Amino acid sequence: MEKTVLVVIPAEERHKEKLERAGKGCRFVYASPQTATEEMIEAAVHVVRKKGIDALTAKAVAAELGVSTQ
Repeated sequence: MEKTVLVVIPAEERHKEKLERAGKGCRFVYASPQTATEEMIEAAVHVVRKKGIDALTAKAVAAELGVSTQ
């Protein structure tokens, strides 16, 4: 069964391509067309590579960046 991943961080096309390569086999839905920082995208990709697509959450990306979701 294909998983659907809702991406709520803003992402440009080049960022979407990176996320989709890291989460092969998943369907990505993007919530906003605004620009994400390279650091945010790299943190998300790192979480997916290290822990798998199921671990990709706002909290996990925030932890990777050393910030809070609060």
